[in-house]
Amino acid sequence: QKILIIEDLEDVDVVEGESAMFKCRISPVEYSNVQWFLDKTPLHTNELNDIQSHPGGYHLLTLKKLSLKDSGVITFEAGDKKTSASLVVKEKPCIITKELADAKIFEGEDAFLHCETSKSDSPVKWYKDGKTLRNSSKYKISRSGFEATLVIHGTEERDSGRYECEAGTAKNSAVVTVK
Repeated sequence: QKILIIEDLEDVDVVEGESAMFKCRISPVEYSNVQWFLDKTPLHTNELNDIQSHPGGYHLLTLKKLSLKDSGVITFEAGDKKTSASLVVKEKPCIITKELADAKIFEGEDAFLHCETSKSDSPVKWYKDGKTLRNSSKYKISRSGFEATLVIHGTEERDSGRYECEAGTAKNSAVVTVK
């Protein structure tokens, strides 16, 4: 029996945590000796993979809750014919989920700035008026889970300014006023 692939698989790009769907079409439509692969690993229906056949010779593969390591080549085989496409799973961008708040404080007090990010492992950079801040006797920079904190010790009037927290491509700023 001669098998034909009428519609090839197409490449799919997704963000980690999302699903990807691959679809192809074969003839004859009732041919059922088919197999899906990720790289060389055969795929079967389970809680993360959904394999379906539809009328008209359509075959669908849905991969759920994808992670970065799932990137690879998806192949569909029917008889002696095959079609392949690439699956690219990209990292979810880090976003700021709780923004910095402006602060008004009196000279000599410590100022505390907090921001929260969507990823706990993503590095956070701090700036004052565009200049990078580092841990010192003046500034204490810390990270705990999703929260990033900047403490300005013993504030003086010259510590007034715009402070910025940066995580990945996300940025957020607040104004600190020392009186």
